[in-house]
Amino acid sequence: MQVDFDSIQPETFEHFKGGEGSVTTQAYVDGNNRIMKATVHPHSSIGWHQHSGNSEIVYVLSGVGKVVVEGGEEPLVPGMCHYCAEGQFHSVVNPNEEDLVVFAVVPQHGSL
Repeated sequence: MQVDFDSIQPETFEHFKGGEGSVTTQAYVDGNNRIMKATVHPHSSIGWHQHSGNSEIVYVLSGVGKVVVEGGEEPLVPGMCHYCAEGQFHSVVNPNEEDLVVFAVVPQHGSL
């Protein structure tokens, strides 16, 4: 199955998960996974949040930013992948003048 982000209507959120500025997402959701292309606009962020019942894999397509994690920060540059395990907290920050574009997968966890 293909997920064609160009055919998914973008949604723009102000203060996404309590963050600053705006984030635009295009998401495919099937109840088991959320597969997204997200644009964190200049001087914007995805707020500090915990992954409860799921985890998140974030791959940077373009732009530069950082992930704030418990105990520090990690740089985000094209080709870099960030993993936030179930139960952990993180925030994605774009302090720059260009968009930060990421591909993210949020799988739901549960008993098999």
